[in-house]
Amino acid sequence: MKLNKILVLCMALFALVACGGKKQTMTLTVHLDDQNYEGKYIYVSGNMGAYADSAVITNGEAIFRTVVDEPFMMAVFTQPSYYSSRCIAENGEIYLDIFSDSLSGTPLNNALGQFQHNARLIEFQHQLDELYASWRQADDPEVKKAVEAAFDSVEAVYMNESKSLSEALLAEHENDILGAYLVSVMLENIESLAEAEKLLEGKSATVRNYQPVQARMEVLQTLAKTSAGTRFADIKGTSYLTGEETTLAAMIEGKVALVDFWASWCGPCRQEIKENLVRIHKTYAPKGLVVVGIDVNDDPAKHKKVTEELGIQYNQLIDNVDKNACEIYGINGIPHIMLVDKDGTILARNLRGDAIEAAVKEALAK
Repeated sequence: MKLNKILVLCMALFALVACGGKKQTMTLTVHLDDQNYEGKYIYVSGNMGAYADSAVITNGEAIFRTVVDEPFMMAVFTQPSYYSSRCIAENGEIYLDIFSDSLSGTPLNNALGQFQHNARLIEFQHQLDELYASWRQADDPEVKKAVEAAFDSVEAVYMNESKSLSEALLAEHENDILGAYLVSVMLENIESLAEAEKLLEGKSATVRNYQPVQARMEVLQTLAKTSAGTRFADIKGTSYLTGEETTLAAMIEGKVALVDFWASWCGPCRQEIKENLVRIHKTYAPKGLVVVGIDVNDDPAKHKKVTEELGIQYNQLIDNVDKNACEIYGINGIPHIMLVDKDGTILARNLRGDAIEAAVKEALAK
């Protein structure tokens, strides 16, 4: 018996010596070419909050070392959060330029870095940035519409190419953390629960249990419950006009209703109100339309100021009771404009621009 124990111990010692007596480690070098951050900290976090660290930037670089048992997505950022990026924590030498998102070093990070720095996608991103800048500078409504059309056209091509690249890379990484990250990105552009479930078919537990994937699936499940063809879900809040607690159902009162989820700090929200909702309310209220604003996550004083500046005459429901209006409808971006029929059935969601008035006309003509 003693001989067996000695033999096992010798084998363990041999293995330790053969490996140099050290566990494999990750060394992440983060480069930041900004003198304003010299001597300050860069932070990393990941693995569902289980890992967090910080390092001082010295000569434009900060270095992190740890042992990684299973690869995980990691956020890399400064405070205040002016610079941020991501990489995959895995054992080996990793290099990240947080200014440009350039990433390389280990197999998974090489793949992620090449995906993020696809030259064609970067060119599309530059075009979209330029079009957005032009849209913001334009004063003429017709010019704005032309720029919007150009933006939508470029964005459609960009999204298609990005999807194709994502699918090709996912085919090579269906069972690892890079695949999980790719699925989470792809899910952000999917609005159908059935389509999302199809994407997850046959995927590994690593992919299905990835927290951002689970969170997006929960949102899509909520969206499915409040999609077109289902009955609207009620919201508790405070009436802007009376200051009394009320509900969305009480404001709708069995009429065709246009419901706008918005906030004073949201530029596109203000644009839709200014260019469409104020006019639509004035034109179609006499024909039976009710317009209701749902003010979410806002400052009361700023909300009042913007309401007066935009000349909003229709009532608004302030989401200050349960504070869950967006969660109820699975909304992760505003403005979100919804049309509800007289019987409470949701006719359409996420209406924008000219599509708003077209949907209202059709609903009132029934």
